[in-house]
Parts: sequence; structure tokens; C-alpha cells
Amino acid sequence: MDNQQIWDKNWEQLGRYSIESAGNRWAAYLIRKLCRKCDMPAGAGIIDVGCGVGNKSAVLADIFPDCKVCGVDFSSQGIDCAKRFFSDVKNLRFECGDAREIGHSTDEPVTMVSAFELIEHLEDWKSFLTEICELSDKYVLLSTPTGRMREYEIGLGHYRNNKKGEVEAYMESQGYKTVDVLYAGFPFWSPITRDVYNMVNTSRKHAESDNGMEVSYNPLIHKITYFVYRYLTFDRIGDQFVGLFERNR
Repeated sequence: MDNQQIWDKNWEQLGRYSIESAGNRWAAYLIRKLCRKCDMPAGAGIIDVGCGVGNKSAVLADIFPDCKVCGVDFSSQGIDCAKRFFSDVKNLRFECGDAREIGHSTDEPVTMVSAFELIEHLEDWKSFLTEICELSDKYVLLSTPTGRMREYEIGLGHYRNNKKGEVEAYMESQGYKTVDVLYAGFPFWSPITRDVYNMVNTSRKHAESDNGMEVSYNPLIHKITYFVYRYLTFDRIGDQFVGLFERNR
């Protein structure tokens, strides 16, 4: 499975969708909910690893306007999209490359490292978390799907869905305490939307054909869906994990 090849083929068509879709607006809401519990000094550095087209990096830049946010990704196509979409955000920049090298070369301290919807794409997620724990001076902010993995996720480059409590336990072993954790989405994102999406995409067999991703964007449908996710699903029951962790002192 070549995750970079999968996403390089699809960043262009998924770029605007990744910013405006109901799912990504809901993810931004969950991120904001946890970031209220962060104490971020002015001028602090934030590195968003695996930023893709930069939509969640931009959310962090908006939440922390006095901080310097850097979105990092190995995909030059994703970074090119991010630079086009968010060129007007003053406290946000994007770099293509290795987050560790970029983090160690910055002038400001790296107070937070985030990785949204990334560890499910990595064969060795524990080694990755060890690296970003070492890179951050204070906070690590993560999101990933949990629970039962569906067939369509293979076409998205997923290796697994983590079990409930698994990420928290590993972060504790790396010297980080849990500030707060959400398991969100029941019932409309999980299981309803995930199961419907699985039926539709499995019938198309796109994962077995050319790793293509078919998306459509209807603004009205996504506004309604966002309302359902935001107001009619639970924040503490479901399969969408978002966790904030703080280094033990």
C-alpha cells in the first residue's frame, strides 16, 4: 500500500472538498473543543504533521492567532494546494518534507504537534508517536478513527482503526498525560454514515481498480449533514477519536 501515491492522485480533486465538507467542518468543531484547554503562549510554534491541503492547519491558526503554525506533508501536491487555499493566513506557512527536520530548524519553541487522521495510514504508528512526542515541548493533539474498520478504508490507505484506549495508553508510556479525549459521532457518523459510505464505495470497487476517490459536493446537503453531526451526535460516544495530551513535567 503506497499512501503517498494514493493521495497524490487525489489531493487536487479533494482539496476544496476537504475544506468545505460536513465531515471536515465537524472535525474542526471537535478540535476547537479540545483546544480551549490549551495554554499557548504568544509566539509559540505549532507543527501540524501530515497536513494535506492544510484545512486543519488553518483551523489551528485561527484558534491560536498569536502562534506560528506550520503545516508539514511529504506530498508536494498537497502542499501546493495548501499554499493556494490559505495564502492569506498570516500566521500559517506550509513546508514539504520531514516534520522532525523542520521542527528542529525553527526559531520558536514547538509547543504543540498535531497529527489529524494520520496514524491509521502508518504501519508503525507507535514509532511515529514517539517521534512527535520528542518533538513537542508541551502538547500533542491527535485524531483518528477507531472501532470496526470498513472495507472502503483500504482504498483510503488505512492499515487499521485503533482500539478505544490504545492511543491514550501509548501516550502515557511516552510521558504524556491525557488532558481530554473525545470519542464522538454516535449514531449518525458512526455507524450510519460509515456503513452507508462503505456500501456505496464497495459497490464501485474503486479501491481495487485505480485507487481513485469519487467525491461530490452539494452545499445544501453538507450544511444539513454538518447540523446533524454537530447537534445530533454525541461528543463522548462514537468512533471518532480526538485527544489532547500534555507532557509530564
